[in-house]
Amino acid sequence: MSDKIWSGLHKHYSTQDWIDIPNIFAEEVLEYLPKQGKVLCLGDGQGQDGRFFAQKGYEVTSTDISKEALKISEEKANKENLKNISVETLDLREPFLYKDNSFDVVYAHLSLHYFSEEQTKNVFKEIRRVLKKGGIVCVFTNSVNDPEFNTGKRLEQEYFEIDGFNKRFFSKFSMDYFTKDFQVLLLDDQGKTCKDEAKGVHNLIRFVGKNYPRKVDTIALPFVSAIVEREKNSETEVLIQKRWRPGSKNNYHDTIEIPAGVLDQPFENVLDAAKREVKEETGLDVVEIKDLKTSKEYSPNNDLSFAFKPFTCSQQLKRGLPWIGFTFICKVKDNQETKFQEDETRDIRWIKKSELKKMFETDKKQFFTLHLGTLEFYLYG
Repeated sequence: MSDKIWSGLHKHYSTQDWIDIPNIFAEEVLEYLPKQGKVLCLGDGQGQDGRFFAQKGYEVTSTDISKEALKISEEKANKENLKNISVETLDLREPFLYKDNSFDVVYAHLSLHYFSEEQTKNVFKEIRRVLKKGGIVCVFTNSVNDPEFNTGKRLEQEYFEIDGFNKRFFSKFSMDYFTKDFQVLLLDDQGKTCKDEAKGVHNLIRFVGKNYPRKVDTIALPFVSAIVEREKNSETEVLIQKRWRPGSKNNYHDTIEIPAGVLDQPFENVLDAAKREVKEETGLDVVEIKDLKTSKEYSPNNDLSFAFKPFTCSQQLKRGLPWIGFTFICKVKDNQETKFQEDETRDIRWIKKSELKKMFETDKKQFFTLHLGTLEFYLYG
């Protein structure tokens, strides 16, 4: 968007009661930050988060493309007598005018979701360049859960032109894709803002990473998956879908799979995780997990655990990623239609169990390898 449009938006923002309150995400990331250091805020608008970090003792460079926003930001910083914050113009589509290894923290709140895939990659490349080794990057974006997602004109995967504006919608997967050069400290879709809460927009993407290379293939990745079935015309049908992972190494792009996802929320009940993955990927509500056996919950030391028997367990032993996890057979609400949720799956459809068996016997290469053993147990008992 042009500076003229941004200036108009910031005049509107100036009338809102949330404009001088630190964003929720700024407060949430404090626990990940060093106790002191230099912070670069990207797209900081009127500087509410930049001033928050300055008040905490950090040396802050607050940037934005809007001259109107920067003017307001500087006036507010002067009014608060903050000497450890400077405001500067920065167009995120261009190389950053900062030296390598200049900052301890790079922070971006709702400012990185306006660009093409190539531009977005370049932004993260620049963030990594100006960030010190071991430095922290904090990124907050809108998500595929936004009501505007999959509206307007599709320009790229997760990228749309809506009412004349280009807007990217992130999923946990796509954020992981763009931040592959950082160690992950936090990645979820539990973000909230004061601005969007009134609109009913929830589940924004939160990412906090460290500027160190990842070592993902040395650590087992727990996952949960679901065989979703229903009875129709006296025959069992199963839900299948296509994995959509373009550009992501070793992720079996465009193969047939069942709903599945990595257990990336600490201490989340695995049964709740299975229901969540089905909901996120298909829009369907799980009402029953078949033949499930669980133990009592035990809490002898102010802790909590339980045991469960899934339908199957499976593990990737070579190539791909080191997945290991659990599959459940799930029933969903009657007459509920599948709904395109995340941009990680395509061609969600019901198929007769007998037809799935024929596909399995005809060509196993068309399936996601990790699910083949599970499907063998399901189809042949």
